[in-house]
Parts: sequence; structure tokens; C-alpha cells
Amino acid sequence: MSDSTIIETNSDATGAKRYAVDRGYWSDPFIRYFSSRLDKGRRTVILSRRYFTRVHTFFTQAVAFCSKFQGKCNIVSLGAGFDTLYWRLKANGTTFSQFVEVDFKEVILHKAEIVKRHRPLHDLQGDDYTAMSHDLRAEDAAASIRAAVTDPSLPTLIMTECVLVYMPPNDSHRLIAAMAEAFPTSIWLDYEPINATDSFGQMMVHNLKARGCELPGIHASPTVAAHSRRFEDSGYEHATAVDLNHAYQLIPADERRRIQRLEFLDELEEWTLINSHYCCTTACVDAANAGLQHLLLPTQP
Repeated sequence: MSDSTIIETNSDATGAKRYAVDRGYWSDPFIRYFSSRLDKGRRTVILSRRYFTRVHTFFTQAVAFCSKFQGKCNIVSLGAGFDTLYWRLKANGTTFSQFVEVDFKEVILHKAEIVKRHRPLHDLQGDDYTAMSHDLRAEDAAASIRAAVTDPSLPTLIMTECVLVYMPPNDSHRLIAAMAEAFPTSIWLDYEPINATDSFGQMMVHNLKARGCELPGIHASPTVAAHSRRFEDSGYEHATAVDLNHAYQLIPADERRRIQRLEFLDELEEWTLINSHYCCTTACVDAANAGLQHLLLPTQP
């Protein structure tokens, strides 16, 4: 699979987020700058709710992390794509010492051009933002990322969304282990597909493969339990993992009711089935005894 195929998934995700934002699933005044005005395709209710769950989880985890350390912390987004979390956090008044985005050079340069062209993005961007291009599969990835962080001893939140699944298992294992050493007081928040061996999972993998999109990491961590175990086997002290059904139930009930009123969904069995094929994982290593274990996703609703 070529790197360009992986990069194309960024456009798909950005378009799906823009569609959901336009329908009121969450507020993001910045996503429109990164999505194509030519993308008018309709997305399913299930897809919009799934993106809502994913975005809500990452945003609330980031806010909780930064609040706990009163802004004396780092955020490192690996395979950041056109994600707008940095600007959403800034607009929210959330503070941090440094926010680092890592992706392919083509993505980083394109994103920088977009930011330069649009004043709402440019005006919010400060010295606390760093963008760097690097192949996460490279042996020196973690060392290069650490070198880009002004103070890697600070508590650090590492984020990946559908990134590790595109990496060969040996490369993702090396990256996770090396990041645990590079950032000894850190928590990792990860989102990936799982359960590729049942009929729905096989269809999901087949459909992606038909588009030229391979998932070399999908079988190495096939279940929720395997995802938490992967981080523990790579040097993280504690890890929790939940499927997207569980993650949705962690969202406050009034917010879930608001979402359910936006668009009618009668395919509840399909919604549950699809959610069981995605997983959110949190893992921490805590050399400074900063209490990172308390920020792990709870396994009970």
C-alpha cells in the first residue's frame, strides 16, 4: 500500500467530520477550512454518530488532561492529518505547554498552507504549536519526536486515531515502546478498528482492500483485550480499552439525548454491531507519579 493511499484517508475523515458538524453533532468552526467545498456526499447517521463519539472522547480526554496539570503539559498527535483539536482547545481556553503534530511531509505542508490562508486559524496559532514531518514507521521516530518537544519530562498526552493499524506490527510495537521511554510520564489515547475475523470485520477489511487500503496491523491486535495488552507488553504500566459502544455510554446522558434527536436512527442493531468493531485504548507510564492512572478510560459506564 502506498503512502498516498494512507494520506487519502485523511480527506475521507475530514469530509465526514465536516458533514457531522454541519448537522450539529458538535461545534467546530475550523473544520470547514480543511474540507473540500466540492465534497457534498451524504454520510449515514451511524457514521456521524461514530465520529461524534470518537471526537467527543478525544476532546474531553484532552481537556481533562490539560486541566489536571494546569497547562504544564504536552500533547503529541501522531498522524494528525487535518484534525482541528489544537484550534478547538485554544478556542475553548484550554492551555498546554506544547502541541506537536506529526504526519507525512505532504500533509504537514498542505495543512500549513491552509492555516496561513485563513486568519481564524493563523490568529489562534501560537508558539505552543509545532508541526513536524516524519515517518512513524522509521526506527528514529520516537527520538525525533522527543527532540521536537521542548520539555519531554512534562506529562504528555499522545494521541493516535486509526494510525497504528496502518503500520506493520513490528513497527507499531517499536514506536509504542520507544515513546514510553522517550516520554516517561505520558498517557496514550488510541482509536483503532478491531474484530476483523467475524463476517462484518472481514467485509470491512475487504472493502478497504478494494480501495487499495491495506490494514497491516489489524490482525496483530484483534480484540479490545489485545489492545490494552499491546501497550502493557510495550512498556506501559497500566492500560484500559473499551469498544465504541462502551465509549458512547461514557458520554453524559443529556448529550446522548441531544445527538439522538438530530437524526433518526432505526438501525440500532447495525449501530451496535459497527461499534463493536472499533476500540478506544488508554495506557500510561508514570515515572513522575503524576496520577495518570486516574485519567484512563473507565471500563465501567
